[in-house]
Amino acid sequence: MKEDVSLLGIVEQSFKRFVYQENKKITIDLALSGGQDSMALLFTLKELSNTYTFTLRAIHVNHGISPNADDWLKICQAQCQKLEIEFISSKISLDENHLLGTEGQARKLRYASLHSLKKGILVTAHHQQDQAETFFLQFLRGSGLRGLSSMQEFDASRLLWRPLLTVNQDLIKDYLSQKNIVHVDDESNSDDKYDRNFLRNNIFPELQKRFPQAIKTINRSVDLIAEGFRLNQILAEKDFHQYLTGDNNLLKLAAFEEIERERLHNLLRWWLNINDLQMPSQKIISEVVRQVLSKKNDALIKIKITELVSIRTYQKHLYLVKTSADENFEITWSGEQFISLPDMSTLYFNKQKGQGFNFKKISSKKLVVRSRLGGEKFKPIYNQPTRTLKSLLQDSKIPPWERAKIPLVMDANKVVAIPGFGVDFDYQVSTNEFGYSLSWDKSTT
Repeated sequence: MKEDVSLLGIVEQSFKRFVYQENKKITIDLALSGGQDSMALLFTLKELSNTYTFTLRAIHVNHGISPNADDWLKICQAQCQKLEIEFISSKISLDENHLLGTEGQARKLRYASLHSLKKGILVTAHHQQDQAETFFLQFLRGSGLRGLSSMQEFDASRLLWRPLLTVNQDLIKDYLSQKNIVHVDDESNSDDKYDRNFLRNNIFPELQKRFPQAIKTINRSVDLIAEGFRLNQILAEKDFHQYLTGDNNLLKLAAFEEIERERLHNLLRWWLNINDLQMPSQKIISEVVRQVLSKKNDALIKIKITELVSIRTYQKHLYLVKTSADENFEITWSGEQFISLPDMSTLYFNKQKGQGFNFKKISSKKLVVRSRLGGEKFKPIYNQPTRTLKSLLQDSKIPPWERAKIPLVMDANKVVAIPGFGVDFDYQVSTNEFGYSLSWDKSTT
């Protein structure tokens, strides 16, 4: 059977491949700018809805950049009304001094607005030319495989569908002409101060004069890069499950002895990505591997990868640690069920029979929760010697950067209780007495 290469045929094939589910109600939310691409897709999806049962809605985001923005909104609304399609609009405000610039900020806010308003699958009208431009922009930024693989036709994690990604823009223009579809022309598309416009208006026309099939062949290369990236992801996930321990913040250092350097780089990128961290440069990734491979015995490593997170080593593991300034604190406890600490963790006081510390034994009648200052001593068991808190923590295998955060319950200069370590013998309750045991929730730190 000959493949249907009409615009409707291509969209239908993509729909059947990625979206269609028999006997299931589907909502498709089209990002409708009013330009020729999204207008063509609006009419194509309307045609498709006559064959397949799904709810089609259109979402228009008004950037307010163009003086014609309000007119575009009216055109989009009128076309949707004509086609009996539900129309939703949203307006966003841009900050002239934003770090991302107008182009980057507008894109980020537009997608945030679209995803907040969608009810089902979000569909955009990106086509072959857009894909080639995206590849070039990522290439010029020095991106790795993730960036160079550019856009996916269907992104399951975000429920984002791009059915025109394999479509040449000429086919879209032909469809508009055949159907006599009204669309808007964004005058900002001719402004070369925007990187994408500069490529579209200056670089690609010259490139296509010399290499007429440039757009098509670039897209073919993008597909191959995306395939390579997916294979890397599969390998990284396999390695990750082998060397994962505890939670997503820890990796076994054994990985650095057992797998090749290239796989280590791949594994580290995967690890950072699943922790929603901005990807550091290749130089930093290489430095992490170099330092771990060359470290001696129990030497500690600390490498800053973002403003808020460092990679650190302790014993046989690699940790992701949030950067925080060392902050001494002192908080008076007045009988509350819990106390919020400066690092946003929470210390709970649980009243129980036969457990915890006896408040009646507090000599100062005033309990203070504070950070370690040094020199503290602790004796949780009566027939064992008093120990320094420093030696107790060292034996506990708690990473050094966590030791300073442990809250101490103090009676003047004497340690009463430490979460996770118990109560000093002098303050313990008898079997029939009520006391306060501690629990420390570090989940927000």
